[in-house]
Formats: sequence, C-alpha cells, structure tokens
Amino acid sequence: MTDSARRRRTSPGAIIGSIAGGLGVGIALTFGGLTLINGEIPLPLPTPTPTVTPQILPSEAWAQATAPALPVSVTPPATKLVLGEAGQVELALGKGLSALISLTAGTPTQASDADLKILRKVTPQLTGMNVFYLPITVTKVAGDPLSGVMLDPVIFGVTSDNIVVQQLTIVDWRACRAGPLPAAIDQPGSAVTLCFAAAAATDAPAAVGIEFSQSGGPYDAAKDTAISWLPKA
Repeated sequence: MTDSARRRRTSPGAIIGSIAGGLGVGIALTFGGLTLINGEIPLPLPTPTPTVTPQILPSEAWAQATAPALPVSVTPPATKLVLGEAGQVELALGKGLSALISLTAGTPTQASDADLKILRKVTPQLTGMNVFYLPITVTKVAGDPLSGVMLDPVIFGVTSDNIVVQQLTIVDWRACRAGPLPAAIDQPGSAVTLCFAAAAATDAPAAVGIEFSQSGGPYDAAKDTAISWLPKA
C-alpha cells in the first residue's frame, strides 16, 4: 500500500483542542467547522514559556525554497529509525527560508484515565477514542531562525504498520504541550522537547511510532519518503 493510500484510510481531519487560562475551555474541530464551548473545568495552569511570535509553516514552504538540494549530512529520505535514535532533516520555513534540525523521537504513551476524563468532557468527539502523547526532541543544527515555528503540521503518530493516526492538537495542556518553538532553540546546542498528540478509536491500533513528513519536500509521506521512528523489532 502506498503512503498516500494509507493516509486516505485515516480520519478526515485533525481534532484541535484549546485549554486556556486553566478555566474556560473551547474546542474546534477542523473537519466539521464545529465550535464547542463548555463550562468551567478546573485544569492546571500552563507552564510559562518565553514570549515568541508563532510562525505557521505554510503548505507551500518547499515550493518557496531557494536551495532545495539536501545537505550531505541529513538522514536519507524514507529512513526507518528506532525510537530514541536521532534523525537530521531539512525543514522548509517558507519565503525561501530553511533550517537543518535534529529530531529524536521518544516512545509514545497513552494518556492516563484522569487525562482522558477531562479531554473527553471538553471534546465529546473523543469519547470512544484513546489519546496518545508523542514526545520529540528538537535541536537546531544550522540555517534560518526557528524561534516561534510551529511543527504541528509535520509531526504524526503512526501504528506499528506505519499507518498514520489522526492528529490531535491540544493547546495549553500541561500533560502534553507543543506550541511554538521557544527563543532558546536558536542558541547553539540548545535542545527543546515538545509533545504532540494523536487520537484513535479504542479498538483501533495504537500510535506506537512517530513520523516526520513535510509536503513537497524530500521527506513527504505522499511520495513514500517520510522518516519514521518505530519500536525496535
């Protein structure tokens, strides 16, 4: 099965959750355009982070790249790594900008029952689904500034068969936070660990691995060239 075919078998869109300020809760579902506002749910306040300007990766980032040739130091496209191994990739940032980054994927974990109770109350569409936390450590190697860049569009959870699991973006959720890369990412040798999320039906295969894929670039799941991290066989 091609990578593009396996993607068509996934859910039709990402679920986006927003948990802000510790009390008010709002949820938006991209595939239905539905917005749900729930009552006050006591939640832990998010950990303060340095203020940066969020930078959304444009879908046409690679079309805008001025030097699309891969550096010799990158991990070859379509490489399958073991969880805990580092992979070095080129990331297009848009407007002709790009950066070379090192990614180390940690082991995905399933959200606790306590977390699920809150998440399902906030987002009823998560009832009957499990949530998986996807940790990944990012280190800048070279290139243009990364401060504020949002990596959500390029990080995915995958099953043991390397099938993509529906993305779940949770904003200001202390148990698993991604958000924009902090200003520290542009300091030499600075590593930042982020947490992304995925959701799957309770009777569906779990997210056990992580994938990096950026449309139009050398690491593109639609071309079967994404990099993925899976448990050791």
